[in-house]
Amino acid sequence: MRDGLYQVNHGNICGGFVVRRGKITVCAPVLRKQIEFFKTKATFIPTDTSIPPLRLSGGVFSSVSDEVA
Repeated sequence: MRDGLYQVNHGNICGGFVVRRGKITVCAPVLRKQIEFFKTKATFIPTDTSIPPLRLSGGVFSSVSDEVA
């Protein structure tokens, strides 16, 4: 899977997950137990890749890119 945001709409389930460097880094709780199945139902949502990801720093989010950290 390519890096980015994915949306899942399947039956009465709606959720999403984020892929970074080929691994799922953030996932909606409703998808976690069956993520391998939901990966096959997911739709890639294009996003602006020039915006660095948010990082949790001391309990608050800060915008620090992966390249700087």
